[in-house]
Amino acid sequence: VCALAPARVNWEEDTTVAERMILPILYDIFEEPFEIEKVVASDKPFRHIQVSFRSAISFEVEYDIYSMSKDATLYSGDSHALFQLHPGLFAILLSDGMGQSKEAQHESRKLIHLMRECLNYNMNPETAMHTLHYVMSLKQQDDMYATLDFALVDLQHGDLWSWKAGGMSTYILRGKEVLKVESNAAPVGFLSISAVEAEKRKLKAGDVILMHSDGLFSSVDDWDEQEEVFLGYAQQVAGTTKTIQEKLTTIMQ
Repeated sequence: VCALAPARVNWEEDTTVAERMILPILYDIFEEPFEIEKVVASDKPFRHIQVSFRSAISFEVEYDIYSMSKDATLYSGDSHALFQLHPGLFAILLSDGMGQSKEAQHESRKLIHLMRECLNYNMNPETAMHTLHYVMSLKQQDDMYATLDFALVDLQHGDLWSWKAGGMSTYILRGKEVLKVESNAAPVGFLSISAVEAEKRKLKAGDVILMHSDGLFSSVDDWDEQEEVFLGYAQQVAGTTKTIQEKLTTIMQ
């Protein structure tokens, strides 16, 4: 709570001063965004306004990663990265290279690295995705490409933004409800230009977000049946009081 003694009668101008001068200071001190919660005018013990601030971050993320190569092979084509772009914005990257070879792993890791570089330079997500499509289409290897599943979790407003380039469905488990985020966009490197549209979903406290590669399911058995069984079991486990680490391990095992 900050008390400001105004030099003028216009309270709105003083509120603007608080936004412009105090909010940046709070951001530097606590390394997270703040917002004005309320403004109260008072004449005691002197004429002033009291400005109350609160953190603008309403949510937090707990996560875990389960990684396993097919048939216990030495290399997996999957690569991932989870990190904060800045306080209040959490990024998730999942890439699946074609096959289980060292080249497939290299391809997915390169894609993750390039995407992080684009994001670190504050490039717009759509522009970054288009840039990756163009750059990867210029590579020398024949018939090598990788999928990219990119998500941003807005911890201030509780929004999930998703961009997919050949990625699998993302599942959002919410009690007895399952939300699916899908896309038909081509993998990165498959085409020099590809339409990549953002999918936005509103999140609620307690939602469980599952992002995965196609190695989750068998290519031999019926895909829809596997998905139904998997989601049914995942919902049961997600509804328990276990930690997110225990939940993920239990589901995957």
